[in-house]
Amino acid sequence: MSGSISKTQNTSPNDGWKNEIVERIEISRIKFKYEDKDRLVLDNLSGSIDPQRITFVVGENGAGKSTLFKLMFGEIKPQSGEISITTAKGKYDSLQGLAAFVPQNVDLYSDTLRNNLTFSEPMSDEIVYRALEESGAAEIVSNLDNGLDTFISDPSIFSPGELRRIAIARALLTSQNLILMDEPFSDIDESNQVKLMNTLRKLNKDIGFIIITHTFNLVKKEDCFFALGGKAYGEKKLL
Repeated sequence: MSGSISKTQNTSPNDGWKNEIVERIEISRIKFKYEDKDRLVLDNLSGSIDPQRITFVVGENGAGKSTLFKLMFGEIKPQSGEISITTAKGKYDSLQGLAAFVPQNVDLYSDTLRNNLTFSEPMSDEIVYRALEESGAAEIVSNLDNGLDTFISDPSIFSPGELRRIAIARALLTSQNLILMDEPFSDIDESNQVKLMNTLRKLNKDIGFIIITHTFNLVKKEDCFFALGGKAYGEKKLL
């Protein structure tokens, strides 16, 4: 995995946030296939996710894990079935504005690290550094010559693990109580995988995580998992 530089700034994380806590996610009889494919990626998928815990989304390659995330954020629509998101204020059909997302490939744009973290929204150093501490990224910033004001022209100055921690800090600064993560442990050595997972477990007292992963050594038997391809897939891998 490597990061990439975007010349244009991303949408502000404060645009469209609903500031509501997601209480339940229900997936009901979802069928989905891409227009250029004959095979259904998801066929009658049903289940529920507790968004206040750590849930690992597991399945073989091509089982539809990333597709499920796109459906949950409303980026694509199923041929049939529905996704229901429950908050204290009502129900929604997607997580748009209700959850932050940490992609597998972390994008940075050509600007200071501060603006990459805050999307140029005004935030105090105290708030930014709190997110960096919680994500385990504070030391990364302290090693930069100009700290938060370091201009990022090449993201390769950061390792894959460092980029993920920066992305987690950015997600924390959205103040959302749910974060979805796509393969956060790929391209990271085992020691840093464990450190990152320990960070997520500490944050889980206030924030829920839904994590796509193939890294079963980090999953505990008491963790939740959502298995595509049947529950037996996850149980087999956890043995």
